[in-house]
Amino acid sequence: MYYVYMLQGKFNNQTYIGSTNNLRKRLQQHNSGKEKSTKRYMPWNLIYYEAYKTEELARAREKRLKYNGNAIRELKKRVGLIKSGDVEGLPSTAFFKKSGAGFTLIEVLVVIALIGVLATLIMVSLNTSRERAKIAKAQTEISQIYMAIFLLEDDSAQWPGHKTPYKKQCISPGNQNNEICVYPPDNCDYGLNDEESGITKNDSANPYPHWRGPYYMPEVPKDPWGNEYFLDTDYYIGGACRVVIGSAGPNGISNIKNDNPGDPDDIIYIISAE
Repeated sequence: MYYVYMLQGKFNNQTYIGSTNNLRKRLQQHNSGKEKSTKRYMPWNLIYYEAYKTEELARAREKRLKYNGNAIRELKKRVGLIKSGDVEGLPSTAFFKKSGAGFTLIEVLVVIALIGVLATLIMVSLNTSRERAKIAKAQTEISQIYMAIFLLEDDSAQWPGHKTPYKKQCISPGNQNNEICVYPPDNCDYGLNDEESGITKNDSANPYPHWRGPYYMPEVPKDPWGNEYFLDTDYYIGGACRVVIGSAGPNGISNIKNDNPGDPDDIIYIISAE
């Protein structure tokens, strides 16, 4: 795996974007003073990272963040370094009075009708684009949750909830309570941000061995529709049991209790199908 990361100076507002295939080692190098470009702003805190399967993808994302003002501004907004009020709005539009003869009533009505049709088409297009962007964002965040689980497994040989890695818990649908989520109707015991999961904090009642988190900072976010992500070790797809990380999708109704098998809305990442 390759990572694109953002650092922030502990005693200043300086930030730094970089990429690496060893996140822990790279952070140690920055804080050891071995990097001339970051030495003067030590110590650094890791405040955000993204995981990619190839170095090419990571390098492309790093380059975009470094040289594209909109990209780095959006990232800083996501991690809370820029407040919404600090971002410049859209330029204003001025309307000027037309000189010469006026328009007939029919012409005005035709123009209004055309504007209405165009506005409707634009709104439909915008809504579709926004929904696609939300789905893409959910897929990215799900992959980052998977990396957090992978790092927890690497340290403790356990998954969230002290589960055995890659082991399915396939039992009769409707009778299980093995999901990690915070959907009140689904009666889950705890969510991915709770200490029992081990992702953002260690379990005080039953500590994870060799825990070196947090593995997702500052915390696992809600999906773009305002719902929590989930980990399910017996998620059924077409009658087959799978281990998945997922989102309930735009409609906010998940199939983690296998009581909504016709729902095509869930956005999932299959971890284990064995």
